[in-house]
Amino acid sequence: VNEADEEVSKGRAAFMEGEVEDAEEAYREALRMRPGDFGARYNLAVLLRVQGRKDEARALLDKALADPPEGHPELEKAQALWEKLGGVGS
Repeated sequence: VNEADEEVSKGRAAFMEGEVEDAEEAYREALRMRPGDFGARYNLAVLLRVQGRKDEARALLDKALADPPEGHPELEKAQALWEKLGGVGS
């Protein structure tokens, strides 16, 4: 497990505890470490959507889905969220 994966895990745990600021910080740190991290982008997009920051969430998903990792466990959920946020094909 690398440091970016640890930050994503930390973000998920913080989000589940309702600590959205800590979660956002952890996801953004993961993206600083590994800018194309699909899991960090997806989880941050979920957090942003919950906060009503839908344009930011959609922009993150646009980037994540431009070149999605084949077989990623969150790929289908990311595509569904993107469509809900007004992505092309919705």
